[in-house]
Order: sequence, then C-alpha cells, then structure tokens
Amino acid sequence: MAGIEDLVGYFPRLAPVANALGFTKTVYDPPELPRDLKNDRYDEEYQKNPFFGLPRSTIPSDLPTSIKAFRADPINRFGGNDGLETLPMTRLLTGGNHVGKIHMYKPDLNPETSTIYTNPSKAVQELYRFARTNGAAAANGLPSLPPEDLAAFLLKEGRTDLGAGGGGNDKYTQEFKDKVLSKYNLTSRDTAFLTLLQNKQRLAELHNIPFAMAWNGTGVNEVGQTGRQYAKNYEAHKQAVTHPKNQELMNLINRGMEDGQKYGFALRENRSKDSLNKRKEVPYKKGGTVDKPLAGRVRMI
Repeated sequence: MAGIEDLVGYFPRLAPVANALGFTKTVYDPPELPRDLKNDRYDEEYQKNPFFGLPRSTIPSDLPTSIKAFRADPINRFGGNDGLETLPMTRLLTGGNHVGKIHMYKPDLNPETSTIYTNPSKAVQELYRFARTNGAAAANGLPSLPPEDLAAFLLKEGRTDLGAGGGGNDKYTQEFKDKVLSKYNLTSRDTAFLTLLQNKQRLAELHNIPFAMAWNGTGVNEVGQTGRQYAKNYEAHKQAVTHPKNQELMNLINRGMEDGQKYGFALRENRSKDSLNKRKEVPYKKGGTVDKPLAGRVRMI
C-alpha cells in the first residue's frame, strides 16, 4: 500500500494537505565531519577546501570573496602618506591581472581546480580558519593570540597561513599535542597551529624575548632578517592593522575569532556520531498552500 510519501510524490499538490495533517518527510543531512580527519589526502583536501575538518553545520556561507589588506611601509618606499604600502596584498584580490596599471596575477576562481594559493576566496577562508582555530583555543584555555597579532603576522608574512611552520619536538610540545588530541577531533593542520602557539609562547617566556622573535626564531630567516629585526618590523605591521584601510582585515579575523569561541572544537568522544548522516523530519515542499490546518475527517484521494 502506498504511503504518504508515495502519494505526495505522485501528486505534488497534496503536499500542503500532508503538512496540515502533521505528516513530515524524512531526509538525511551529510555527516558533520569526515570519518577520518588524518587521511593521506588531507593536504590536497585542505588546499582546495580550507573548511575541511570544520563541522558542516558551522561553516559560514557569508564570508567576503576578497578583502583588501595593506602592509606597513615604515621607510616610505612607495611614497604613500599614511605609513602603508599603496597597493593591497595581491593574494587577497579578485581583480584579475591588473590593479590600475600595475600587473598583478590572474586568479583561478574555479572551485574545482583552484586552491588557497590561486583563489583569493579560498585565501580569505584560510585566514578565517586560522582565526577561528585561535578563537576556539582562547575559549578552551589553550595558548592563543589577540586578533591584532594575527593580523600583524598576516601583513608581516604576506601569507594567509601567517607564516606558521616549524615548532618543537621537545617533550613539552609532545605532551601538549597528546593532551589536545586526546580531547579534540582536529585536523593535523589545526593541531600543528595550536602546538606551534604553545611552543613559541614557551620559548618567548623561557628566553624573555618578544613573541614575534620567537615566532621567527633567534637566527636569520630566508630573507636575511635576524629575529630582532623581524620583531621590530612586526611592530610596524601591528600598528598598520589599526589603520581604517585594514578594517576589512580586522572584521574577518574578528569574525573567525568569534565563531571559534562560539563553536569551539569538535570533541574526540563524538567522532563516531559526527561521521554519521543526520536524520531529520521536514515539511513537504512541493505543491500549493493551505491557509489553515485541516480539522475533522479528511479524505485525501
């Protein structure tokens, strides 16, 4: 015998009647998270989708497709009058080959072929992702940075991953990593960022040096800056983040921080549940409308 779903399928105009009688349709949402966040294709997945590893129902759909972020120009190399470079960072633009008469690069806006390195929208998503991880860390009492520091590292490094890399292999770092992974269900990149924050904060306190110097390292980096030179230049970029031209940048980072504090981290104990399709009941959507619920005996066909 045909059920109500079969009847509405054959006769879509019966949908409002079915809804008025209290019938619902069973549908299944995709899982909140993949079954395995540490699969061999993780880096490839992440480059194409910076939201990989975030619970599906918490992924924002209203982020900007691009933002303008202006780096500091403390020695006025570019002739500006506000202490900033005169053109915004190219990776966060969607303007194509040129900004005015200045040749930039041609972005790849195809969601299937583009990555965080070629699609400005995905670069924006990556920055949001780091800010969100940082916000969740703050909410859970883990090492984190103020939003202005995140923005300063973006401007200093010129990269939406904030120059995050390296870290330590000492017992303190490994103990922290094990502690985090025992409680939270995280991707390797999220774990690496949290571990890096813990390691660099510990080094800064241990050696009584600025955090930015610890972030770079006390030696000379690939562009010839010592740790102290890096930290000094970082402070110029930290001043730049307060400029009105960088409001879009701060809005994005603050949004990520707020979402991180709101949603936190997925818990390890919920891994199995989060990887299952979620069943829910929804009204039938096809057909016309019924002005008021039906009462009494109703003959459907």
